[in-house]
Amino acid sequence: NFKTDNGPKLLVYLSTDVNSTEYVDLGDLKGLQGNYTYEIPSGTDLKKYKLVNIWCVDFSVSFGTAELK
Repeated sequence: NFKTDNGPKLLVYLSTDVNSTEYVDLGDLKGLQGNYTYEIPSGTDLKKYKLVNIWCVDFSVSFGTAELK
């Protein structure tokens, strides 16, 4: 049930916080609404990166986050 606003250069990050101080880049956002799958690089510590963050590169701002469970 994913949904977000449109924006310039939106990427999907696994991050440690909403400001993406530390993150793993999962690539470009595939769409604004629906269900999508992203490959997580092997060796990624999911105990460290507890958020999925839609990050706007051009404005260095989060368009939304979700907690990994």
